Amino acid sequence: MPVSAIPAIVPLSSYWTPQLVISEVAVLVNELDNERIQNANLRSHCNLAITHIAELLNMAQEPWYEVIWQIALESTLHFNGCPWVNLETVVTPTAASGNVGQRAPQIPSTILYNNGGTPGTTVVPSNLLRRVNRISAAKSAAQVTANNPWVWTGNLRKLSMNELTEQMNKQFNTQYRQSMCWSQSGNGIFLLRGDSIDTATGLETDRDYVSPGQLILYGQRKPMLDDLQGENQPGSGFRQLIDLPDQHVRVLVLMVQKMALEQLSKTVPPDLDGQVTELTKQITANLVGEAQFAQAERVKASQGFTNR
Repeated sequence: MPVSAIPAIVPLSSYWTPQLVISEVAVLVNELDNERIQNANLRSHCNLAITHIAELLNMAQEPWYEVIWQIALESTLHFNGCPWVNLETVVTPTAASGNVGQRAPQIPSTILYNNGGTPGTTVVPSNLLRRVNRISAAKSAAQVTANNPWVWTGNLRKLSMNELTEQMNKQFNTQYRQSMCWSQSGNGIFLLRGDSIDTATGLETDRDYVSPGQLILYGQRKPMLDDLQGENQPGSGFRQLIDLPDQHVRVLVLMVQKMALEQLSKTVPPDLDGQVTELTKQITANLVGEAQFAQAERVKASQGFTNR
């Protein structure tokens, strides 16, 4: 199985649920009945706003949605000749423990899939994953027990797809013969294993290294959303904690309030627009800072100052 396991997720809020958020919004827009706007409308607005805020947080490199997954190569090579990991393969996530507000990521029962998944019990990793940041290699438990000294371990270098496939198919650059590299194309992660690395994982080898027993994916996930099931249905997302840090619920409420006013054809107060803009700027300011830091690191690396 390409993604060995997807753990249950602890929602990031410690207090707020969709029910509490839309109750707050209903008071703010003075619509306390369901004649002109339904709870289902506000729940959808809430999902849309959480998705947008989570995207801003991920772009700003906030750590809240980061994931670490164990992955494994497909049993056969891709038709392009590369070992690969298929992120479209359905996975049954780890069951939630139920004592810390955990939720198991899953295919909503309201969505139909033709990929063999079971609504409500399985997930397609690529549907939950926003971005792959890094792939690393480590020893398996058996390799650790055997104290195997020839295992290739460390972070895989990221290449473009044209670089990876060119080197994989020709192995002409001798400096890559002891390297492992990766690239992503669509929902596939493709690997390069240099020809000085044995495909076997045991002790005996006539090459410089043997293959690592574990591959680990570091990335960012998308937020868990309200499943929009009936409000009184057991397990409905209506009363589940939202997957957004509490410090950003204020901007969530304001964004849902603005969408509700637009749905009701009411005038959106200028100060409401201003508050939404200001709070989102506070998030994107971190993005600018991260971009400047990354650029400074690239300049240092290009000048040979990587250790300073």
